[in-house]
Amino acid sequence: MTSLLTISSKGQITLPPTLLSILGVSKGDKIIAKPLGKTIVVEPLGQGILSLVGTMPKLKRGKGLSVEDLIKQSQEDYFDQALR
Repeated sequence: MTSLLTISSKGQITLPPTLLSILGVSKGDKIIAKPLGKTIVVEPLGQGILSLVGTMPKLKRGKGLSVEDLIKQSQEDYFDQALR
C-alpha cells in the first residue's frame, strides 16, 4: 500500500487511518521513526521497547558506558536487527 502524504508548514505529516491500523496504533500512542538513508522506518513504541528487554549489557563500575550511551547503543542494535 502506498500513500501520498503532504508535509505541513510545521514539518508534520498525518498518517492515514489504514496505515495507523496496520501499525496497531491510535490517538495518543507513541511511534518510533528512524531514518535509513532516504527512507524512514516507523513502528509502534511499545513493540520497540519491549524487544529491548534483556538486551542491554550490564554496567561495570568505572568501565561501563553511561546510561544514555547504553540506551542509544541498544536502540541502534535493535534497528540494525529489525532491518535485516
